[in-house]
Amino acid sequence: MSYISGTSSAYFINAYLKNSGYSFVGSGSKAGGTLTNMLKNSEIKQTSSIGSIKDIYENSNKTSSSLVNADEATLSKNAAALQKSTAALASGSMFEKNSEGGYDREKIAEGVNTMVSDYNKTIKAFQNSENIAALSKGVSMTQTTSAFSGALRRIGVSINSDNTLSVDSKKLDSAAVSDIKSVLSGNYSYSAKISEKAKFVSEAAGSQLSGIYNSKGGVSTYSNAILAAMLSLQV
Repeated sequence: MSYISGTSSAYFINAYLKNSGYSFVGSGSKAGGTLTNMLKNSEIKQTSSIGSIKDIYENSNKTSSSLVNADEATLSKNAAALQKSTAALASGSMFEKNSEGGYDREKIAEGVNTMVSDYNKTIKAFQNSENIAALSKGVSMTQTTSAFSGALRRIGVSINSDNTLSVDSKKLDSAAVSDIKSVLSGNYSYSAKISEKAKFVSEAAGSQLSGIYNSKGGVSTYSNAILAAMLSLQV
């Protein structure tokens, strides 16, 4: 999967595979046989016989589709919120001086904290998504954040080991407004880049709520069942 790469890609690939929603895949030396036989017979075996991949798909389609829909709806909603909060920062309106010639530091801090909260919710929502297009853009999002890590750290925003963000309120409050503005305001700012990616994620996840993905978003539930079987069975 060359379209998902970078130091943060394992996080999303792992999340995609582990949360595919197909717990029916068996394991052990007797679970599958050779890959050739599995593909030829289209059969997955476990302790209680279920039958073919087609049967599994048809029997579980309604349940799995509803679960997928809920997960993609959550991702779409969270990404939309992130797009809004980052766009608000990128617009520069929060960095305008008031009538007294000063800045509303409380408003700026609120904007940063809202962005971080929305970002973290979106990152966590990726863990339950099966949308290839959204996941790929999610990897790109974390790569952009990594590229800005130094600048973000200077204004009190740091990257955690799970790709979420944390805010050091004291450091944010003491940072020069010009420094915060340079990172978060403008067309080429961190906020602008994340806003663009979040918009894509929200639209991609929102367009896939049927659970049967088209060419824009990724694979079908049926194809994902085959993928899960291929990756989980011992061959």
